[in-house]
Amino acid sequence: MVKLNTNENPYPPSPRVLEAIARAADASVRLYPDPEAHALRAQAARVYGVPADHIMAGNGSDELLALVLRATIDPGDRVAFPVPTYSLYETLVAVQGGAAVRVPFPDDFSLPPALAAARARVTLLCNPNSPSGTLVPLERVEALARALPGLLVVDEAYVDLRVRARARDGRPAPERARVAHALQVVLAGRAAGRLAFGHPICWPGCAR
Repeated sequence: MVKLNTNENPYPPSPRVLEAIARAADASVRLYPDPEAHALRAQAARVYGVPADHIMAGNGSDELLALVLRATIDPGDRVAFPVPTYSLYETLVAVQGGAAVRVPFPDDFSLPPALAAARARVTLLCNPNSPSGTLVPLERVEALARALPGLLVVDEAYVDLRVRARARDGRPAPERARVAHALQVVLAGRAAGRLAFGHPICWPGCAR
């Protein structure tokens, strides 16, 4: 059995990764890291084909999701998400005093039509979804983003576990990033176990 719910790699790290960590653990570890993570953001910009000022960095996607909600909702604002999904969304909304709008998935876990009708300030979409592992095709995510009056946050923390589905979708990561920028969507995700980091892709105004 392979445990996937915490998005941990079931295999040990590559020796090259361990060597890179050892090289990085020099005398500079006594200092605080660059608070704006310029090196990480520059590399992510090259990988995803977007400007570095479209990228934030944080301690894992959970922190980044919390920052997005802290910056975008006021007490009582509606935050919609399909259920069942990543259980932390409930907590993050409650911490900010938001009103969670839970929209049930249909039996096939396709995107529920009522999600766009929720009229939420922020809509969260875990894609691929946890715990079902189902993936909403990018064209449907695009259609949802265009139909929403507020912000769409696409949580892609598990996307690398759906290689086949991602291939069927036919959109590599850089293209998904460009779509996120064009539609003013926050594309959240990416973590690395105990070396937890995340880098959502968004438009510059949101990143600031």
